[in-house]
Amino acid sequence: MWQKLHTNYDRLWAKKTPTYDIYQCLNCGLIVTETDRTLETIKAYYDGYCALQKMNDKFLRIKIFIYAFLFRSLPNKPLEWLRNFLFYPLLHRMRGIEIKPQAKVLDIGCGSGRFLAIIKALKMIPFGIEIGEEAYESSKKVTENVYLGQFETLDTYQFPNNPTMKFDIIVSNHVIEHVTDPNQFLKKVKSMLTDNGTAIIATPNYRSICAKLFRKYWVGLETPRHLFLLAPQNMQIYCDKCQLKIKKVRYLSNAFGIVGSIIYLYEDKWQRRAGPWLWKLLVIPSIFVFWPVCILVDLLRMGNTAEYYIIHHK
Repeated sequence: MWQKLHTNYDRLWAKKTPTYDIYQCLNCGLIVTETDRTLETIKAYYDGYCALQKMNDKFLRIKIFIYAFLFRSLPNKPLEWLRNFLFYPLLHRMRGIEIKPQAKVLDIGCGSGRFLAIIKALKMIPFGIEIGEEAYESSKKVTENVYLGQFETLDTYQFPNNPTMKFDIIVSNHVIEHVTDPNQFLKKVKSMLTDNGTAIIATPNYRSICAKLFRKYWVGLETPRHLFLLAPQNMQIYCDKCQLKIKKVRYLSNAFGIVGSIIYLYEDKWQRRAGPWLWKLLVIPSIFVFWPVCILVDLLRMGNTAEYYIIHHK
């Protein structure tokens, strides 16, 4: 049985027509946006996305250094906890994979190729899949190992440097909520993992405090691009079906989840579009203002994003 939760419009681009109904399954709690799921319609939802994801090489070397520092092994847990606390605002941006030279890393939804460039610089072998043609062309400048298409619906992939189509690490950063079938998506992930491989899948957590507080104004809804929203229990159900095991879950909150929801609420109540100046004015200083709040809600396992570390069942 399904319960209607909200009627929403595309708040990112302030397109008030058409509107979309959002439902929740009363049995498992899964959130679904009712919309046409043809490839043409889905692609149309992403007009303008590439402008938000343009490749920026200016600080790439700094990012590589930070990445290597944040995710290298430390001699004991207390040192890791201290590092994670001090650099908390960066963690949600960096995707916590273990750095393994010559490991084959697949980035599903690789966007403009920024993460592929980091993987390449850290001596791992980058591969990518991207649905947007403009982002695909940008990623191809980083590596030839990029495929254009939908991950969960394609039967074959043609990467010239990986004929076995198995990967040591598969990264999916805020992608599974965009796909037409999460179950098929995870089956594909399993089929493309090596025996000792790890998948790192990050997705909005609709059981977060922000989601409960802001409801239809929560930025994690991202109507109409987020077709499904999975809480931890939903991810567990899908993984069980695919014989995958969730090794651990990391919760990651950031200031954007709070400030963005406040701005959407402001726009609706005051019928006024917030300009780029307001976003910059609020989001940048709020990174430091909401730092303690983000740490607290993540410790309570109610953060805006849940990042799942997934392996094969042994």
